[in-house]
Amino acid sequence: MHYCRDPPGGNVSSFDLLPVSLEELWAIHDYVRQHDKLGQEWEKDFTARVMVGILEAQESSTRTATLMCTEDELWQIDRQVPSSLMTGTQPVGRALLLKVFRLIAKMRRGGEEDATGSGTYTREGPAGGTPAATAP
Repeated sequence: MHYCRDPPGGNVSSFDLLPVSLEELWAIHDYVRQHDKLGQEWEKDFTARVMVGILEAQESSTRTATLMCTEDELWQIDRQVPSSLMTGTQPVGRALLLKVFRLIAKMRRGGEEDATGSGTYTREGPAGGTPAATAP
């Protein structure tokens, strides 16, 4: 688990890296970005990370990217993406939700490190990079 601080001296929140396929990114875009969070629009930062992830996965030979998500964003994905979601003939919902469940469980356990990712996040991004998505 990693920590995100909104400068200057803003709130600290945990985040982790969610490895996702292009189809899963489109599901996040379509189901989460277009829904509001308790009556408020999603932050442009999260929407921008999803957009950059889509662009990176589109250009990647593996058609995957890694999306940085806070625990609240993971809960929103869980709430909005149906487990039965299909993209064409490909099942997408359950695979995406299983990844989300694993990260939420990891965060709730105290965030033991694994190969999911590492680094800290500020508006400049992990280790000074872009706060969007990083190819695996």
